[in-house]
Amino acid sequence: MKHWDPIGVEDEPEAQDEYDDYIPVIWKLLINRESTRVIAATLQAIEVEQMGLPANQPRALSAAKKLHLIDIQL
Repeated sequence: MKHWDPIGVEDEPEAQDEYDDYIPVIWKLLINRESTRVIAATLQAIEVEQMGLPANQPRALSAAKKLHLIDIQL
């Protein structure tokens, strides 16, 4: 939520689990060391297809770049 909050609920205490359903999808991309572009496309698809939001490529790309920097230790 710190890096990707497409509906703007970061400061809402009752919404802290708002994006939890998307964690497995993104985690799998990170574990598989997918590119920033793939992660951004996935985030944008979630926003558009599952949340019904308009596409926002800059937001998705910004979040993907931050997520891509996470060092996954297996």
